[in-house]
Order: sequence, then C-alpha cells, then structure tokens
Amino acid sequence: MDSVDKFLCPCCKKVFSDPVTTACGHSFCKICINKYWDNCDPCHCPVCDAKFRSRPKLKTSTFVSEMVSEFKHKRQRESAGPETSEPNPKVKKFQENMENMEERTCPEHGKPFMELFCRDHSQLICIQCFSAHQKHNIVTLMDQCKDQQSELQQKIQEREVKIQELQRSVELSQENADREMKEGVEFFNDLMKSVQQSLDQFKKSINKKHHDVKKKAEVLIKEIKSEISVLQQRQAQMQVMWSSDDYYNFVQTFALKPAPKMNDWTKESVRAPTYHGRVAIAVSELQVKKINPKIKEKMTDELKQANQHAADVTLDPDTAHRNLVVSKDNKEVFYSNQTQELPNTLIGF
Repeated sequence: MDSVDKFLCPCCKKVFSDPVTTACGHSFCKICINKYWDNCDPCHCPVCDAKFRSRPKLKTSTFVSEMVSEFKHKRQRESAGPETSEPNPKVKKFQENMENMEERTCPEHGKPFMELFCRDHSQLICIQCFSAHQKHNIVTLMDQCKDQQSELQQKIQEREVKIQELQRSVELSQENADREMKEGVEFFNDLMKSVQQSLDQFKKSINKKHHDVKKKAEVLIKEIKSEISVLQQRQAQMQVMWSSDDYYNFVQTFALKPAPKMNDWTKESVRAPTYHGRVAIAVSELQVKKINPKIKEKMTDELKQANQHAADVTLDPDTAHRNLVVSKDNKEVFYSNQTQELPNTLIGF
C-alpha cells in the first residue's frame, strides 16, 4: 500500500481531518463517518462492514492525528528542499511509528487489530478473529492497561501490608520479651551473687529468642522491599507508556510478556514468642544446683498462681483405669503397678 493511502479517509479519499477510529480498527474523518452513519441502519464500517449494535461515540484519535500532522509536515519539508537540521525527538518518534504501523495488523488475517484484547488467550484480535473469541473474556486495550496497573498496585499494597504485619510481630515480640524480662530480673535480683550466672543465662535466652524473631522478620522485610522496588520500576515504566496513549505497545510490553516472578507472601509470617514459662525453667535449674529459701519462695508463689486456676473435681472410681487408684474422698488419683479390682461395668475405660 502506498504510504500516502495510509492517511486518506476511505470515505472522502482526502487526508484525514479530525480523524477517529472505530472498534474494528479503521479510521475516518469524523465528519465523513458521521454523515455515512446518518444514512445507514444499523451503523456499520464502510471498509469491513463490521456491524455495531448502537451508534458508536467516537473521540478524536490522538495517534492518527499526530501521524497525519507529521505526514503533512514531511510533505512540506520535501517541497521546501533538503533539511538543514536534525529532526526533533517527537518528529523522529512519529517517523518510527509510521514505519511500524504494519505491526498493528493481524499476522493471521492481515487485518488491523481492533481495540480489543482476549484475556483467555492473551491475544490481540482483529475483526476476523472476533468471531472465534466472542465467547471469551474480551476487554478493550484501555481496560487491559488499567487492570494491569491496578493489579500491580495491589501487589505493592499487599507487600506493604505484609511489612506492617511483620513489624507489628517484632513489636509484639519486644513487648512480650520486656514483660517476661522484667519478671525474671525482679526474681533473680533477690537471689545471692551465686545465682547471678543463672540470671545472665536467662537474659541471654530471652534476647536470643527475640533476636531470632527480629532477624527473620528483617530478612523477609528486605526481600519484600526488594520486590516492591522491582514492581515500582515496572509501574514507572507503565506510567510512561500510559501517558503516550499507545495502548498497543503497552499491552505488547506488559500483557504479552511475562511479568517479573514474585514470591507468594500470603503464607509467610513471623510468630511472636510468648516466652511463657522460661522463668519457671530457670527456677527449676537453680533447685537442682542449690535449694535456698528464695527459690522455695518463688516456687510457692508460682504454685499459688496455679492454684488460682484449680477446679474442684470429684472423680468416679468406676470409670478409672485399672492401674489408677482413686482416693477415698474421690479428689486425688495415683498410678499403681498393681491392677485394681473394679466392677465390670460398661462405663469403665
């Protein structure tokens, strides 16, 4: 096709004036196509006869307008003689777009691509492709671009939320560690110098546990921030291409090519330890090495706290195992190597 024909309206055969593009991919002068549709029902494309359910509301095609403008300027320059200076970047870009217009045609049917995209097959479609894809998930190129931007933003937000979750886990770990640390320090400070080593060991154990939690969270945060950086770079690239209104190259770059591989962070988490019971363990170790009134006092306090949660129960000896001995008041139970003689009832275990 002659390069001049690319800029001629199929209706008036003149260079486009206020060009618009239909959904089937063909361009016309806005006045020409509106006059044509005034005299036909239903509205259809004068070139490929594609039918439209209702009269489309057309907007001026910025891309075609810029191409036509450059075409006119080029003809004026050719008439004026050889150029004496290098074309500006915009002119160079338009020239490159003119040379690549053929890439916007369907390789299978040779028809211009419609402003539609099949998500089921990740494929741009022309008017002849449409019938084979009409039952698929089809969206406009603009919607595809918007959805990809939205998806990218969602990934960034999910990772920012995950960072907040990890940071909160570290804070909770620190709170729990501080609370348990205070209790331990108060107890060990009451002991003699001989138990100072046990106190140091207790503190070291708590700190190490929290350090492990914090270190794991920091590693995850670093990895997530790295992914956010990659996604934000891709987002910046999207924004630049989005600003150019070149949806074709946008989809070619971000829809038809695989996105950077990302980790699934939904199952990643850092559990904040409660540190519960570590004081009791330290006390038990001290009891083995040296029994003193302070340790006995601490154990007594621990037992008192445990007794606050005790329940008054009455045991049923008829349901007891044959190696368990129930006290006469049915309040205590003991293990015995001797098998007990119990009534032969169905409720026994």
